[in-house]
Amino acid sequence: MTKLVSNKGENRGIHIKKNEANTLTYYIRQMKWFLLGVVVCSGFISFSQSYRFKILDPIFCFDYNRNTLIVIEDSTYRLEISLKTKKVVKKPLFWDGQVSFNELRSEFVPLSEKGSPMYFVDRGCGWLLELRNDSIVRIDQSFHHQNQFGGAFFVHNGEPYVFGGYGLFTTKSIMTRYDFELDQWFLFDEKRPRVSFMNSVFEKNARYLSILCTQDYEKLHKDHNAYRFDFESKKWHCIGATKFFDTITRVPGLIINGNIVIHKNKIYEFKLTKGYLHQYQFKTAGWCQKVETWNSHFFMFSILTNHHSRKTVGFLELFTAKQFKDKFFERSLPLYNPKKKTDSSGLLWIILSVCLGLLGVIGALWFLKARRLPKSLPTKGGLSDLVEDILTFWLAKPDYCIELSEINDFVNYDHPSPDNLKKRRETVLKQFSIELARLYKFQENAIFSTQVHPKDKRMKILVLDSNLVNKIKKEN
Repeated sequence: MTKLVSNKGENRGIHIKKNEANTLTYYIRQMKWFLLGVVVCSGFISFSQSYRFKILDPIFCFDYNRNTLIVIEDSTYRLEISLKTKKVVKKPLFWDGQVSFNELRSEFVPLSEKGSPMYFVDRGCGWLLELRNDSIVRIDQSFHHQNQFGGAFFVHNGEPYVFGGYGLFTTKSIMTRYDFELDQWFLFDEKRPRVSFMNSVFEKNARYLSILCTQDYEKLHKDHNAYRFDFESKKWHCIGATKFFDTITRVPGLIINGNIVIHKNKIYEFKLTKGYLHQYQFKTAGWCQKVETWNSHFFMFSILTNHHSRKTVGFLELFTAKQFKDKFFERSLPLYNPKKKTDSSGLLWIILSVCLGLLGVIGALWFLKARRLPKSLPTKGGLSDLVEDILTFWLAKPDYCIELSEINDFVNYDHPSPDNLKKRRETVLKQFSIELARLYKFQENAIFSTQVHPKDKRMKILVLDSNLVNKIKKEN
C-alpha cells in the first residue's frame, strides 16, 4: 500500500512538471509573436517622422551647414530639427526692431543654399534679413522696391537673386541680384528672355535656373515652353514645349513651391532640367499645404482637424526620398513634346538662307560703321548698360562737366520721392565710379570731382577727371 501511494505521488509530480513545461513553451511562443509584432509595428511607426505645431503657418527654412530644419512658430523661440537624430531642440530667438514676427511670416521669403546663411527676402524685393546665431537682423541699405511680387527667389553662390515677378502694373522678365559690397539690389545685366514669369514653376541647381514661363512678350499670349538660364555662359535658351500645361497660374486651388505643385490630392514634381514630371498621390484632398525638398529629404506640411474636439493643428512629416516615393509615387512622365523631324534638304536651304542674310547684315553694318566720323567715341566693353549710358552722355558734354541734377534722368523711371531719388542718384554714381575704376585701373575716388556751380552755389557741377578721359580715348 505504501508503495502504491508513493508511485501515485511520483506520477502526479511528473504530470505537474509536464504542465509547467507546456506553460513555459506557450509563453515563449507568445513572446516571440509579441516581439515580431513590435518589430513590424515599429517599422510602420518609424517610416516617417512627424511633428505638430501650435500655429497653422509657421516659417520653415533649412540650415545646410548643420543639416537642420529651422521652424519658427513663435516670436520668442525657434525649433531646430536635426535630419540625423530627428530630435527637436528649442532655442531662443531675438528680432530686429524693424520687423515683427507676423511681417516675417507674410511679407518675406526664406532662402538658403549649401554654404550660405539663411536669408529672408521681401516678397516684392527690397529688405534683406539674415538669421545670425539667435537673432534675425536686417543687413541691407535698400528700400522697398515692391516690384517683383511672385518672382522666382533663390540663392546662387551665396547671393540672393529674384527673377521675374509683378510690379508697377507689369509682369517682369528682369533678374535682380543683391550686392553685398554696396548693400543694394541691382539689375543682373545679362540678356533677358522674351518671356515673363510670375507665380509659376522654377528649378534652381548649381549651374542652371529653369523656369516654366507665363507669357510671351512678343506674341502677347500664354506660353507653354520652359526656358533655362546658364550662369556660366550667361545665356537663356528654350528647353522645350511642355506636354501638359499652357499655363498653371490660373488653375484654382493650386499651391506652388519652387518646382513642386500641389493640386487637390496630387503632387507634381517638375524636373525641368532632366525633362520629367513625377506624379504623387495621397488619399485625402485639401489637407496638404506645402511640400519642399532639402538635402534628399521631403518635408510635407499639412493642416489636420479633429472633428470630435474641433481642433486644428499644423502637422509636419519628414521623409527620405525613398520613403516618400514608396508611399506616394504614382507615375513618371516625359515633360516635353518630342521635337518634330525636319526634312534634311529643307533644313539645309534654311541654314544657307540664314547665313546669307547674316552676311548681308554684317556687310551693311560694316559699311555704316566705316562712314562714321572717327571722333565718335565707342565705350569699352565690360560696363553695365546704365553706366555705359551715363559715360557716353558725360563724354559728350563740354569740358566733361555735368550738373548733378542731370543724373536724375537716368534713375527717375518711376517718379520716386525726393529722398528715394537722392538715394538712387548716390547709388548709381557709386556704381559708376566702381565700374570705371575696375575697368580702367583708376582710383575710385578720383573718377570725378565736385565743384560749386559758378552761377548758383546751391547746385553742384561734376567734372570727369581729364587723365581718365585721356585713358578712355587712348584705349578706345
